[in-house]
Amino acid sequence: MFNVGRVCVKLAGRDAGKRCVVIETLENNYVLIDGETRRRKVNLRHLEPLEQTLEISEKASHEEIAALLNGQGWSVRTTKPKQAKPRLRRVRKPKAKPAKQQGTKRPAAARDAPAAAAPLKKEAQEAPASGPKPDQQAAEPAAKPGPAKKEKKATAQ
Repeated sequence: MFNVGRVCVKLAGRDAGKRCVVIETLENNYVLIDGETRRRKVNLRHLEPLEQTLEISEKASHEEIAALLNGQGWSVRTTKPKQAKPRLRRVRKPKAKPAKQQGTKRPAAARDAPAAAAPLKKEAQEAPASGPKPDQQAAEPAAKPGPAKKEKKATAQ
């Protein structure tokens, strides 16, 4: 029933209601069609065969079918192949480097000299690296501000 050259009407899908021609019989329930529809593999359930048949060879090209159908007054769907566009590539942003502070660089002579040979400031020589100054060690720690505690008086009875 769905032999090569059989004219059909597409029942389902985007091309529903358009005429097509069977070009090749494929596996079980599938055929290859072309015509007013897109050239594609279709399930037989989506086609309604008409009584009309055309004389075409099996696996005929789209140009052969278009010439035959245009002679009968059909409008044939023709498409141009799409040009491959360049693939978009993700561009990663470079990490922001921390801003350098200006005026903090030591002079070249100081950078080249070893750290032990660099003279220290008088304050750094006199005071220990950490901890309170000697004057503060003798002083009592300051009292913390806050609410004063009420002392309970013992009541004798």
